Amino acid sequence: MLSCRNAAIFGGTFIDNSRRGYSRQGFDVLHEHIAPGAFHDSSERFSPPRCYRNTREAALQIIIDWIEECDPMFPFLWVHGPAGGGKSAIAQTIAEWLQDHEHHILIASFFFARSAQSRSSEKQLIPTIAYQLALSIPLTRRHIEEAVENDPSVFDRSLETQIQKLIVRPLQLASLLRPSLPLSHDHRWSTVIIIDGLDECNDPKMQIHILQVLCGLVRQTTSLTIQFLITSRSEHHLRTYFDSGEISRLSQRLLLDDYFHPDTDIRLFLRGKFDHIKQHHPFKSHISESWPSDSDLGLIVQKSLGQFIFASTALKYVESVNNNPVERLQVICGRSPSPNRDTPFDELDRVYLSTLATVKDIDSLLYIMRMKVIEATFYTNNIADTINPPLSDRGADHEKQWGFAQFLSLGEDHLRYYLADLDSVLLQISDDGSEFSFLHGSFLDFLQDRARCGRFFVDMEKAHADAAICFMKHLSRLDGPSMLSAKLWRCLSYHMRSASPTTDLHDVLLIFNAGKAALQVPGTVFFELLTMDEGISEFLCSIKHSRFLDRDTLNQHVAMQIDPFYRAHLSARTPLNLFDLRPIMTLPEISRHLQSLLTLVLPRYLRSS
Repeated sequence: MLSCRNAAIFGGTFIDNSRRGYSRQGFDVLHEHIAPGAFHDSSERFSPPRCYRNTREAALQIIIDWIEECDPMFPFLWVHGPAGGGKSAIAQTIAEWLQDHEHHILIASFFFARSAQSRSSEKQLIPTIAYQLALSIPLTRRHIEEAVENDPSVFDRSLETQIQKLIVRPLQLASLLRPSLPLSHDHRWSTVIIIDGLDECNDPKMQIHILQVLCGLVRQTTSLTIQFLITSRSEHHLRTYFDSGEISRLSQRLLLDDYFHPDTDIRLFLRGKFDHIKQHHPFKSHISESWPSDSDLGLIVQKSLGQFIFASTALKYVESVNNNPVERLQVICGRSPSPNRDTPFDELDRVYLSTLATVKDIDSLLYIMRMKVIEATFYTNNIADTINPPLSDRGADHEKQWGFAQFLSLGEDHLRYYLADLDSVLLQISDDGSEFSFLHGSFLDFLQDRARCGRFFVDMEKAHADAAICFMKHLSRLDGPSMLSAKLWRCLSYHMRSASPTTDLHDVLLIFNAGKAALQVPGTVFFELLTMDEGISEFLCSIKHSRFLDRDTLNQHVAMQIDPFYRAHLSARTPLNLFDLRPIMTLPEISRHLQSLLTLVLPRYLRSS
């Protein structure tokens, strides 16, 4: 008996349906090579971050305007900013808006994630987009299936080949089959592909290659209007490519910075979330109507520094249903320790640790971080102000203000090099490369908590030692009397009091020409002489009481160099010019400086005579 499967006979005409069954098998093969967790509505990403109501309105409107304009001259929109700035929440919100909009098509979305194996590389990017394309524009499905069936190894080929076979060609064939398909320059329709977190693809070179391949897609589909919304951190290599690569003339940019008043949005977000806690939390009977206080709210906004990640991380910790939110807010604000070794900033710490793990020269970076913590903790202004003489005292070789790089004796290019891997957690370095500031206010707290940062811990005693070395170097570089001398001595003595006895500090103390450095005070200004002597005396005292095993020898070594300084400054003075007291000095100041003269300067002068 003849057995015929998957065939129907009508009047001698044979219709073969076996192709349809085989096509479904091709789609199944495609499914095996996708990353379902990359979809915007994937269960793997539950619950995804999205913009809180009435926040990020200006940024969202700019993106919506770009989508609706559908300008073929600018098929790319790059939304970039620091880690935790809300980029993924914006991408999620736009994806959901597109899905609900009848005149726009979300072709596909791919949310990269460094922590998810299937979403941390480019391997499943094109198959995942092709799979969603087949669902969002069904006319492409047959052609995508045929591409897989004709070449099952397509998934092992280059990105260029994959995008050509699985996306470009199916779109072209579908457009020919149905010219009315919304893929021509029809402003009633927009077709968008969202790629979020491009920087979380684990190879920076591949990140650039993905952009190059997408540019190739745009070149080959000139009759199609496909827009690419791409989000990432403002990494240096991505900024460089968007500045100078082919994509520069095809893209618009949206930097999530202070222009969008993020503090207002963060405060609105916090207010809404705290109100929800007061109404629905199991411990709501223990929460007063006035909670949280304006000062607590302001502290979280301040620590967020415009980045939603700190505020959202803090809220996740506070709203835990098993704990009293009032007590947990006290932990966030630093007023009480975390009970049971809770870690309220786990999510934030993962961002910091993953970023620091990519740094090439970690020792140099940690040195810079120690000095930045010193600056932020102990100096009202930039620490470099201590080495900038007043305008009236500047020579031709010091016409411009020195910055942080010069304070560390680093060239601007060196500072840029050491910080390049931290673009995502730092504000942009100043144009001249001499200054930078932290983008996340909580990053300083992280660096000073060994339990949170581990091997990246900033030891404050070691930081003081580094600072003391810097000030000794700058004192040694003074060439002739300078108004800076007294200020540098005061800073040096301050940091020496808290410095750990490091080998580097010991070595610098042995070669530090303290006598020469002490002679750099302007000889006619007794006020500076007295002020500087206080710094010198404290410096010697700090050596004497340090934890160096040979501290007595070190103290004697430095003191023997300094004693001649007093003879040089006092031997030529007469009773009239000895007391060069300025008219602006008050009586208490005159009394204090006369006391210094009697108790510090004259006895040392007599010993050295």
